Amino acid sequence: MSNADFNLLLRLLTGDIREGETGEPVKEPTHVYRIEMPTGYGPFNSGLPNSHEIYEDLTRDEPGWPGYLLRNCPSMKREQMGVTEQAFREAHGHAAYGCIDLKSMNTWFPRPAREYLQPLGAKIICYCLQPGDYLLCLTESEGEIVFNPKSATIVETIDVLELESKL
Repeated sequence: MSNADFNLLLRLLTGDIREGETGEPVKEPTHVYRIEMPTGYGPFNSGLPNSHEIYEDLTRDEPGWPGYLLRNCPSMKREQMGVTEQAFREAHGHAAYGCIDLKSMNTWFPRPAREYLQPLGAKIICYCLQPGDYLLCLTESEGEIVFNPKSATIVETIDVLELESKL
């Protein structure tokens, strides 16, 4: 089954989901932020031996955890994780979730989640996209984005517990 066929089948089975969006090119240098584990992957798919436990902890439906935002924010647009990312990857070579600014990073990863991730080696990485690099905005008020970190430049690494001092 092709990726397009799989996406269509998933859409039919789960209802109307975001699929096939690949973003727009940025017009000027643009900083974006992403939490990365020591593996270079994000915390939801960390590549660490305890990745399933990390995922379960982050997706709990409690204030202070990303799962709470995913389940309880009325402005969230319906998205099927992996489907939107896959369409972006197919169009631009690589895809990673991130945030448009540090305020959004704090929304997605409040202090309790960052305190959990810090001993696991998580860092906030600031990337700079150059004009022509693609950016897909998934949420307006929460600032969730998809971008290609392979075409971006790392400009800063921030300790996850120092986020508040940067806001």
